Amino acid sequence: MKIIIRWQLIALFGLTLLGLALRLYGLNWDEGNSFHPDERQILFHVQALSWPDSLAQFFDPANSPLNPHFFAYGSFPLYLLASIGNILSRFYLAINSLANLTLVGRVLSALFDSGTILLTGCLGFLLADDATPERQHAWALALFSATLVTFTPLQIQLAHFYAVDSLLLFFIVFTILACVALVKSDKPLRWSILVGLGYGLALATKFSAAPLVVPILVALLLRWRKHDLFSSVLALLIIICVTWISFLIAMPYAFLDLPNFVKQVADQGSLARGSLDLPYVRQFAGTIPYVYEIQNMILWGMGLMLGLVAFGGLLWFVWRIWRRNAGLWLIVLSWVLVYGAITGSFYVKFMRYMLPLYPFLTLMGAALLLALAVGLTPARGALRGRFFGGGDVISRRGGSGVDVGRGPLWPPAGWKGPLSTKHGGQPQGPQPRSTPPLPLRDSPRYGKTPAPESTRGVTTDGTGRNGGQPQGPQPRSTPPLPLRDSPRHGTPLVGVRPTHLDSLPNNEPHPYSRKILMAVPPVAILLVLLGTMFQGLALLNVYSQPSTRIVASLWIYNHIRPGSVFTYEQWDDALPYVVGDHVPYIYAQLTYPDASGQPQMGLDLYGDDTTAKARQLANLLPKVDVLTMATDRLDKSIPRLPLRYPLTIHYYKLLFSGQLGFHLAAQFQNHPNLFGITLDDSNADESYSVFDHPTVRIFVRDNPYLYTADQLFQKLLGGVQLPPAT
Repeated sequence: MKIIIRWQLIALFGLTLLGLALRLYGLNWDEGNSFHPDERQILFHVQALSWPDSLAQFFDPANSPLNPHFFAYGSFPLYLLASIGNILSRFYLAINSLANLTLVGRVLSALFDSGTILLTGCLGFLLADDATPERQHAWALALFSATLVTFTPLQIQLAHFYAVDSLLLFFIVFTILACVALVKSDKPLRWSILVGLGYGLALATKFSAAPLVVPILVALLLRWRKHDLFSSVLALLIIICVTWISFLIAMPYAFLDLPNFVKQVADQGSLARGSLDLPYVRQFAGTIPYVYEIQNMILWGMGLMLGLVAFGGLLWFVWRIWRRNAGLWLIVLSWVLVYGAITGSFYVKFMRYMLPLYPFLTLMGAALLLALAVGLTPARGALRGRFFGGGDVISRRGGSGVDVGRGPLWPPAGWKGPLSTKHGGQPQGPQPRSTPPLPLRDSPRYGKTPAPESTRGVTTDGTGRNGGQPQGPQPRSTPPLPLRDSPRHGTPLVGVRPTHLDSLPNNEPHPYSRKILMAVPPVAILLVLLGTMFQGLALLNVYSQPSTRIVASLWIYNHIRPGSVFTYEQWDDALPYVVGDHVPYIYAQLTYPDASGQPQMGLDLYGDDTTAKARQLANLLPKVDVLTMATDRLDKSIPRLPLRYPLTIHYYKLLFSGQLGFHLAAQFQNHPNLFGITLDDSNADESYSVFDHPTVRIFVRDNPYLYTADQLFQKLLGGVQLPPAT
């Protein structure tokens, strides 16, 4: 027994190490250029942090160098990276450079997300509630779910950025795990402390973890029901105290700089709800709440196979709530349903917003597949309830399909009918009709079967007259088939007929159909596992090749003469980047005055469509040699607002068709791919590709250039009805 458990523990830690290796692979995917804007913003604030000179300066939020003045994310990830960078700088002075500190942050993301693999396995082990000595079924759920999390595409991708999402997920799973353990434990003190610690650090990582209060309260109610009220109230008080203490230590300026904290958190809420109009969220115009998120989760975030099974598992567990048989899974469900309902309703629908649901949906999908496998196994009796945190949960009705509930299908909960012993132990009320015995083949239903030669002419007495026993050799009677509710076949099943060929009429299905049915769950498990591995490794393969922006920069250095004038699109990055000994300063970026006379660079395509905008574009384009599009962020988001951007949409049509005097000189793409199979993620959420594998386009001006500014102006406004001025 110990050898089995030790091997399973080694397997779980092995999966964690494998996940870490996958997440560390290609970590320097941008070659030190900080392509991820959120990561870049975090690193800028980390580098600005330092320890106050005095206690008075610490309590002065306006002047304290420890105050990040940045609360879009929590302060804990900033302090953590700054502390580790400070420690490492004692051994390597250059560690605090932007590029090196970015790599340190990505290593932290990889470590935390690998920790999530371990925590998911532990959570599955506890939720299975397997009381058998070997705990085979608890380990099956733990290892299967951990394997799926190891290869989940979005988790692998986000672990390559230091943008707090991987840290947030770790603390959320940690808190849920501690909640489940709190309900089961007879010693709640340590688990109450861990719940409070996890919740406090989750809030200090990102305030969107606030709905964790719901599963915490559910856990306390379950503990009250299982144990007593006093221990639950005591646990609540401990959780409140530890949460506040850990949050205060990890994010002190949420209190010391409270007005700024409240304002920035409110601004993030307004942005998420769509009431704060910023260019980088206009891509969500026209998207349907919940549908958009679920579509991206299934197709890209979790992978097609895992996504379908995960949401199937969610529906199954929702059904179990209706059956009042969710058990400890109610803690997980409360988080998934509450957080999913809140976040899914947002106008802003970045894929990472749903990351806090991924491991829990994976657990539900894994439990569903294993439940089906158990439900179709001949020896079901001892396997019931191992994956569901309750008693008997699998039974069969009529020999086909799986019915999941608490205990056998009959009697239902609260039944006062035939199985009730309320009146003297005798069944009362209407009785269920018992299943009649199968008709024998010599019954009138099937026609009388001719008797054997040796018994023909034998009367009831065996002498051809009356009475007695049949004479002569007798045919051997066939022994009765063992019923499936006999000890030979384990626990009773409801309404199952024997399937021996001798007992089947000619129109019954072939017995091999049952073998096919039993093979479905193992095949489904294999398909989900292989499908998830394929999509995860296909996305990881993106990092085996240089970033498209790096490749595009090299192309520019090799094909565009120095001194050429470049421009780009505002709210995107300028090309080229620094690559090796190549520097972008050999080219000029077009500079021009804005409406207020201040110098600016890049084309303001997100600005309102007006005649002045058309005139500005017409004046700038003849001065440009190369127009770069580092991503497809603008040309994919602007067409979602046709009433707002008719001019800009027309501009893109003219540009792509070569009617503005520019031609597409080069285009660079790097979609997820593996074994020669490419997954075109062009229709995925922008954030899935725009950071690490965007589509890059380079337009070069025709030579000679045939258009004047006036001609371009007429082209841009031709057939365009501008929106009314606001």
